[in-house]
Amino acid sequence: MIFRAFALAMLPAAAMAQDCGRAITQGEMTRCAGVALEAADKALNDAWTPAMERMHEVDEGLAPDRRGAAKALRSAQKGWITLRDKGCAAEAWAYAGGSMQPMVDAQCRTRMTEARTAELRDLARRPDE
Repeated sequence: MIFRAFALAMLPAAAMAQDCGRAITQGEMTRCAGVALEAADKALNDAWTPAMERMHEVDEGLAPDRRGAAKALRSAQKGWITLRDKGCAAEAWAYAGGSMQPMVDAQCRTRMTEARTAELRDLARRPDE
């Protein structure tokens, strides 16, 4: 994680402007993987609030002793973050010490984050939608 942030910070400004569709060097591809992860994280954060709002609505419709949807989602999200981070670190481990390791880690996190975002969007939907 620290290595990825350091590697991205060290890229020259010209590389930062590189179109990711034309990235050819490992540094450019790693930077682009980081850009994709940032976008996926933003989408995840945007999906989080409506999902939590929906879980609070569910809780409000239940008797006080049966509530817990919002708490369960918050706990699940914390567990999911751990699963994503550790799972992607394991996936990238095959490239340990190599220049591809941060890119593979970022690509894995992006893939998992996009899937989780879709799940959160599904949770935010009401049954009649």
